[in-house]
Amino acid sequence: MILEHAILDVVGGQESDFEHAFEEASSIISSMAGFRSLRLDR
Repeated sequence: MILEHAILDVVGGQESDFEHAFEEASSIISSMAGFRSLRLDR
């Protein structure tokens, strides 16, 4: 099993842009074989 945890610094005022990009990336990540879950916490 592979578990990945990342802390990402987002530039103030660009939170909405980051969340939109994360949503787009989520669809790509979740299509990978063996994918189980993905979560974004603030």
